[in-house]
Amino acid sequence: MNQKGFTVIEMVVIGAIIGILSAIAIPNFQVWVANQRLRNSMAQLEGDLQVARLTAINRNAPITVLFNQAGGSYTVFVDDGTGAGGTARNLARDGTEELLFSRTLDSGVTFSAINILNNAVLFNGKGLRWRPIANPADATVRSAQGKQYCVSITLVGDVNVALC
Repeated sequence: MNQKGFTVIEMVVIGAIIGILSAIAIPNFQVWVANQRLRNSMAQLEGDLQVARLTAINRNAPITVLFNQAGGSYTVFVDDGTGAGGTARNLARDGTEELLFSRTLDSGVTFSAINILNNAVLFNGKGLRWRPIANPADATVRSAQGKQYCVSITLVGDVNVALC
C-alpha cells in the first residue's frame, strides 16, 4: 500500500532539527542586531559632528554639541547668545539660541564615557574646537553586549571613529 505524507517520527526529527538550528541562530542574530544598532548610532554621531563643524564654518558662528550621557542623547545648537539672558559660547542653550537638531542613540546603545569638558564640544567659525586642550575630546559609545566605539574630536576639529 502506497501512502502519501509524513510519519510521526519524520515530523519529530524535522522539528528537532528546526529547534536546534533556531537555538544556534537566534543568539547570533541578536548580537548582529545589537552590533548593527551600535554601528548605526556611531555613523549618525560622526555625521552629526561633521555637520556641526561645517555649519559653524558656513555660518561663521559658534556651534555646540551638548552630550547627555544619562539620556543617551545629544543636542546641536548655535551658541551665539541670542535672546534675553543668552550668553555666547557658554556651552549651554540659554536665551533663544537656535536649535539645529537633537538626537537619541538607538535602543541598547549608550554613552559609556564622555571625556569632554562640560560634556560639550564647541566649533568656532573656522571649524576648530573652541578652547582646545592638549588631548582630543573623546566619547565612548557602547552596545548592550559590551562592544565599544570611540569618537574623538581633534584640536583642528577632525572627527575620528574607531573600535575601542
